[in-house]
Amino acid sequence: MRRLVVLLACCGGPPPPQQPRPQPPQPQPQQSRRGLAGYPSALEPATIDCAFDGPWGPDQPRELRFGEGGPAYATAFRTERAHLELAGTGAFVEIEVEGFRFWGHVDHPVVHPARAFVMSGYLLPGSHSTLHPISARSQQVTVELAPPTFVKPRSSPRDTRPCKDVGLSYAELEPSRALGGPLDGDGYKLPANTPIPLAASRGAPPVAELRFDVEPYVSLVEQRGELARILVDDSSDQDAGISVVGWVARSLLVHVGASGRERNWSIGAGPPTSSGLSRAKRHVRCTHEVPLVVELGNVRHLAGAIQPGTKFGLIEGPTDTLEITLDRISLQLAPTARAMVKRTSVADCADVPR
Repeated sequence: MRRLVVLLACCGGPPPPQQPRPQPPQPQPQQSRRGLAGYPSALEPATIDCAFDGPWGPDQPRELRFGEGGPAYATAFRTERAHLELAGTGAFVEIEVEGFRFWGHVDHPVVHPARAFVMSGYLLPGSHSTLHPISARSQQVTVELAPPTFVKPRSSPRDTRPCKDVGLSYAELEPSRALGGPLDGDGYKLPANTPIPLAASRGAPPVAELRFDVEPYVSLVEQRGELARILVDDSSDQDAGISVVGWVARSLLVHVGASGRERNWSIGAGPPTSSGLSRAKRHVRCTHEVPLVVELGNVRHLAGAIQPGTKFGLIEGPTDTLEITLDRISLQLAPTARAMVKRTSVADCADVPR
């Protein structure tokens, strides 16, 4: 008995019971924001990094696609409102077109500055500047900007901004407000046909080279020793709508006194509304929203909805799914695409004259 007690004391007794190893949390399935029971999938992104509401201007992509990089099922010529979602490198839009809602993935959408900021250290996007989203993550979006014609950048201007800094609408803003202080009221000129190195910060290597066909007026932001920080406003290239700020050699500036220039910008209208003669023998109007399915080849997806009070044509058939016609709206389906609704979803809709 004494020998057994010594042995237990030596070896520490029986091993303690093993604790269950903690399991990593399992990802929860993302609930669809547009999906409906009994309908094909909506192909929307699982998560959203940035979302914007506003107009879908003439500089936006027109083709709606099934999936990122997938086939185009429709072309929208003019829209009333849009909701754009950015997720990683993908872009998904829901648009309103004359009583219809359609959604799909799009290639290369554009956004515009919602407030004044300096991009890449030397570019100030203006009210009608166009920014190209490259990717989005965690409520931030990386955008690229085509510089004005008089700027030769050392690298492509690109910056990561909070999503709230950009949007779909043109904002009324003054780019020079991003500089944080008043400008010298006097005017200056820079020489034409001369390469001018531009630095984003004092004493730093140049980020771009400026070269003008005619002498531009510039504003003096500040000067220190042999260097001057200047602002070239967007009148030097109204098509770009971008101002440029940076440090140049003070000796290049020629003082010419106060100056002012009128500017006149206009935003063009989109293409004319498409139209077509309806193939439908029966036209209806519903008091409720009707889910809309699009078939492309042998693939079907939930791709939108018909809003209450919208007139549309029905092509009767023997199946539970009926083809509809999109009569005289600013959207055209691909040649092999069909828009369809469930028979049960229009059972209580009222017939109206053609």
